[in-house]
Amino acid sequence: MLSGMRIFKLLSVLALLFTVMTGSAMAADWKVSVDKDGIRVYTRPHPDSAFNEAKVETRVRASLSSIMAVMQNIPEFPLWMDSCEFTEQLAEIDESNGYAYMVISVPWPFQRRDVVYRYAAVQDPQSKVVSVTISDVKDYLPEQKNKVRLPRFSGSWQLVPAGDGYVDITYQIHFETGGMVPAAAANLVLVNAPLISIRNLLELLKEPRYRDAVLPQLIEP
Repeated sequence: MLSGMRIFKLLSVLALLFTVMTGSAMAADWKVSVDKDGIRVYTRPHPDSAFNEAKVETRVRASLSSIMAVMQNIPEFPLWMDSCEFTEQLAEIDESNGYAYMVISVPWPFQRRDVVYRYAAVQDPQSKVVSVTISDVKDYLPEQKNKVRLPRFSGSWQLVPAGDGYVDITYQIHFETGGMVPAAAANLVLVNAPLISIRNLLELLKEPRYRDAVLPQLIEP
């Protein structure tokens, strides 16, 4: 039999191994999946999900107001967000916070997905960095017929002034598809949607209505 001291040492080693393994999972490194045309897409395992998360980074010559004008125009998300079929603002808390509803198209024979989420935008008055957080909201809207509600959905945008009229954009997203779509299959195509969405966003920013937009609540660098 193991003595009390040996049992204590064994448990200590196991606890240390568990801590190291858990820490490694929590701090999984981002892996570059796409690096093209000034857009870089990363993926990594999520510490609490079989579905990976993605991050996109790019730099654009635009004002903070221009970018936020696009993001605040929720009904026009289908113009640039890949696979986004319909969006609606459900409630506006103020000019930077609210609730929205999104319908996501998926290939046949799967049912369309939908999600209700809350968004919140803040700007650091010193650095001028704008941060937007997105998180799903349970039970805000009943589940809709012929649609599968995403069980998990969260993300963030960060707009960092880079000088000379440029802004560094970082977009991070994680979601679970729900229904019968395997996580392994979703992970294989994870980079496609954020890559296409950012490309479309960059093109939309060239339109005068967004290029020349001025949002009084934002402080430009």
